[in-house]
Amino acid sequence: MTLSLLEDATDAPPANTGRLAHGTLVKRFRALTGLHAPMQPAGRPPIGFLVQSAPSPTQIIGRMPIRPRTHNVLRRFLDTGSPRGRWTYGRLLQIPGFGLYGVVDVLSCQSRPQYASATSDSRGRTSPLDNVLKRAIGLIADRLPASEGQIRHWLNKAGLTGPAAELRHIERAARYLEDRLPFAVLRRDGLALAVEVSELALATCIHTFAVRTILSLGLASARVIAFRAGTSDAHLVRTVLGAKRGFDWLDTARDWFWFGQVEGGLGRDIASAIEAGVPIDAPTLLRIYTVRGNRTLLPPPSVVRTLALRIRSAPKI
Repeated sequence: MTLSLLEDATDAPPANTGRLAHGTLVKRFRALTGLHAPMQPAGRPPIGFLVQSAPSPTQIIGRMPIRPRTHNVLRRFLDTGSPRGRWTYGRLLQIPGFGLYGVVDVLSCQSRPQYASATSDSRGRTSPLDNVLKRAIGLIADRLPASEGQIRHWLNKAGLTGPAAELRHIERAARYLEDRLPFAVLRRDGLALAVEVSELALATCIHTFAVRTILSLGLASARVIAFRAGTSDAHLVRTVLGAKRGFDWLDTARDWFWFGQVEGGLGRDIASAIEAGVPIDAPTLLRIYTVRGNRTLLPPPSVVRTLALRIRSAPKI
């Protein structure tokens, strides 16, 4: 940092103080740093502190649980470019809106043991967190497609726990690596799935067709879903379906399934018949399908009986 930049950092007006009084921020700053030297004019930290190494904005956003206000300030700054070089606290204070509030926020995160290794390395070496992240990404990439639960299980077995084993944390932190993720993440209500980038569109179609069919009928055939999506990749189809919250096979041999709730038209009709004491047999099912115009999708009687048993104990929505 040049002398002029340091002077700018010390003369700039306070910013990003949030709802905390300046005196409270000063007390927190001194408690976190152990520095009791008088603050500079305009409430700025001592010059000796300003020249200390600090994590870069990219590292702060990607690795520290900072407050939303600090995150928004840094995100707006990074949207204007990706400045390189050595970062100090004086340079952080150059960021519009960062202020003493941002400094205290970063210092608070650094004081936590689990985030101590997330600070910047002035010699540009890869931090331990980068190594953990890249290891997790490599393990996921070798086993695609994979649901969020499967990924957590595999990473835990590999010795990675906590945020390092959570897909959402990995996906967020990976945005600040130089290399792009070797996979894509499909997220929908009740679904989080890592797939090959080239298979993202197909996985999306499989999920969409499955949800529409379930909402219409209450159950569906994985083979029909695969046919409608135009794929013969049974493993991908089963993985996408199995990653959906509430997924339950009604017949694994014939590939009939539902999502564990009475949410489709047919499912509601069967539930109504059960409540009315009507036996769920072939004639009853045929009448229901005829009314709804879905006779071509009649499942085997054994599947219907299994569905009826599930519906008896399923939550009503």
